[in-house]
Amino acid sequence: MAHTGRLIAAFVFASAVSFPAAAEQGFEELFSLNGPLRAMGVDKVYDDIILRPEELKKCLNLAKKLDKDTKALDVEFARLQTEADNLAALGEEVDISNEYLEKNPTKTFNDDEAIKARAEKVERHNQLTNEYNEWIIKYQKDQEAYADMADQFDNDQQTFIDTCSKKQYYAEDLKALQSK
Repeated sequence: MAHTGRLIAAFVFASAVSFPAAAEQGFEELFSLNGPLRAMGVDKVYDDIILRPEELKKCLNLAKKLDKDTKALDVEFARLQTEADNLAALGEEVDISNEYLEKNPTKTFNDDEAIKARAEKVERHNQLTNEYNEWIIKYQKDQEAYADMADQFDNDQQTFIDTCSKKQYYAEDLKALQSK
């Protein structure tokens, strides 16, 4: 709608996103005015099921916003997926480094070369770990921002469904709005 610490983040991201399910339905169908079109040249009567020109304009603007937001969510979803893959690779590097350090302790105290080499490996491991931890924090913030975007999209989509998609409108009202 995530793995140990790394997989949890990926799971939270994947479970918070309901957006791709909507994509399978076809956005053109979701964000179109599906109500019957009223004929031109008849006396206009507006009621609860027939959109007034200002309501129709709001619906058209909301449809455009939903189309734009759909594209933005697609781009952000792909970016976060790439980010998750990069995080997983960095996490794997941290794990390999940690495993090496655990399996290869310095065994002699008089070997300055070995001590120096181990210190460099420990320093590199610490750098990787810090980079990973900072990246996780940023990724989680990005996930939260995406979830907020997706929630707003869901709210806008529901508003469109409730106020626009099943309503009727006059063809001449639509034509007048499209000509502006």
